[in-house]
Amino acid sequence: MSQAQTLHRIESDEESIIETFHEIAQVLRLPELDWDFVHYEGETLVEGRPKAEHDVAACPRWARFLGMSAVRANTELRRDCWLGVNGPWTLEIIAQVR
Repeated sequence: MSQAQTLHRIESDEESIIETFHEIAQVLRLPELDWDFVHYEGETLVEGRPKAEHDVAACPRWARFLGMSAVRANTELRRDCWLGVNGPWTLEIIAQVR
């Protein structure tokens, strides 16, 4: 498989994930999150963050739905994080109050 085909497949996977999460949010009335993808050494990390900085409650709702575990709470940075592995992707949801 050429690099161009691989990149096209990754873009399609990312679009599919975002579309699926958008549909889940609508059906289950979950708050929308912004989703980012980090590619590192063959791994894909999917990061979800609330669209509005003050909507920290959105993060644990998504984490519960996805069966994720709380992995850290940083009171100095006012940041919480949930982590889960789902298929070939690692999912991370980050709540941060600035």
